[in-house]
Amino acid sequence: MAELVVGVYEEVLGDWLDDEYRVVLADVAGRAEVAEVLVAVDEAGAVVGTATYMPPTPGGGDGEGGPGAEAEGRSGIRMLAVAPAARRRGWGRALVEACVARARADGCREVALHTTPLMVGAQALYEGAGFVREPAGDRPLPRRGAILGYVRVLG
Repeated sequence: MAELVVGVYEEVLGDWLDDEYRVVLADVAGRAEVAEVLVAVDEAGAVVGTATYMPPTPGGGDGEGGPGAEAEGRSGIRMLAVAPAARRRGWGRALVEACVARARADGCREVALHTTPLMVGAQALYEGAGFVREPAGDRPLPRRGAILGYVRVLG
């Protein structure tokens, strides 16, 4: 999964991706210690995608300092990646909805995430899944502008 995540982010982000973040992306085991790493597997048994569901932390937040991290009842999604050959087949949407289902089961009121201006396909996926921009959740990146905050209110 580490190879999948790093490869997808390298493809989309190009020069935006630095060595420090490559290490973070590759640390699937570290994420699994504090979150739930979801895996999409196709009918042939191949791993075609992954996402990390960040449960709400005690006292509020999405576990990663994401958009509105101080908000009670907010969980997060991190590091969604779908293999290029598996795109446009519903895997990304299924991973997002699985994270939303876990948030509902955890009693969350919101799910938050970040993306970059370069991840146009991801933005379309998130907006199609009911997420809206949350500019207050944007975070600056040195030499790279900002990453964009999104949130979905659960009803």
